[in-house]
Amino acid sequence: MNNKIFSIKYPSGEMRVNVGEFFGSQEQRKIKKLFQFAAYYCFLEQRMGLLDDLKWEIRKRKEILDSCQVLEQQKIAILTPFFGHKLLPNVSGPEKELKRQITRLEKSIATLEEVWPV
Repeated sequence: MNNKIFSIKYPSGEMRVNVGEFFGSQEQRKIKKLFQFAAYYCFLEQRMGLLDDLKWEIRKRKEILDSCQVLEQQKIAILTPFFGHKLLPNVSGPEKELKRQITRLEKSIATLEEVWPV
């Protein structure tokens, strides 16, 4: 998977975060602090790029979940005749984690728009 990196250059150094990992797993207060820090040191183009990267991360996770759902439906269609009743879809741990990450990424976008009115 293509890792999106957000960089903040400041007088004493540089901070680089993996967009999908950081914004998909961190608490909102840490994300808000990063946004506030970036608001001071980043140009509008960088902030807009981050917004695009966050949306891309959400889109990729949704595509993966859609593919998993198609595979699960195929599995159900194959197994149902052997059991005589319709089986229920099974949501795996990784799928649940992807859903949690999507929620966090969406919250990050809302926080970004709150901190950096665009």
